[in-house]
Amino acid sequence: MTSPVTWVSRVHLTLAALLFVTFSYFSLCLFTRTDSPGHLSPQKVWRNRVYIVCGIAMLAFIAFSGVYYLFGTGTWLARLEPVFWLESFTLWTFGISWGVKGEAIPRLNDPREIA
Repeated sequence: MTSPVTWVSRVHLTLAALLFVTFSYFSLCLFTRTDSPGHLSPQKVWRNRVYIVCGIAMLAFIAFSGVYYLFGTGTWLARLEPVFWLESFTLWTFGISWGVKGEAIPRLNDPREIA
């Protein structure tokens, strides 16, 4: 929790969820776009797979956080701080997706044409 004040915690939770849904949208919708839909290089096919897996994983982590807030806050699970871990996993997953998009993994990059 960010604050003992209930409304502050709810606003934080809502805005964090919106941020993570936006990250998922980037991975699932924006990063998978292409200029030539008829011809995808093998590297682009692999990059799209990474983006889709990361986007779905982020949505799952967000959903797990919601389930925890609905059913698990007063249970033994609270000691494990699941929201912290789920938010961390979401950020790492987006980091992987962003890194692939930023061409940080040379094996997944398209070959460059030499002019």
